[in-house]
Amino acid sequence: MIDDALSMVDADAGDVASLADLHALAFDKAWGREAMAGALNGPGGFAFIAHAGGRAAGFVLGRTTGAECEIRTLAGPPVLRRRGLGRALVERLLARAATDGATTVFL
Repeated sequence: MIDDALSMVDADAGDVASLADLHALAFDKAWGREAMAGALNGPGGFAFIAHAGGRAAGFVLGRTTGAECEIRTLAGPPVLRRRGLGRALVERLLARAATDGATTVFL
């Protein structure tokens, strides 16, 4: 499991650069800052960013529309894979989706 010092917070416009940087570590065809900002700030958009040891460690970005929530992307550096970070981020997204009234979540 990921370190106990992990914290998760709502991402906002000030986190866009960190989200884009994390996405670039995880994907060959990464979303740039503009695309990330558009997804975060678009209708129903939200994200959670995880920090560990004072650094951005991963994030999940979703969008809720009515009774549906879409996981738009989930990313973290390869060195932190298979340690429970993705699960923790998705669980946080699922809780938010339920609060928003979503009954279906898809990827």
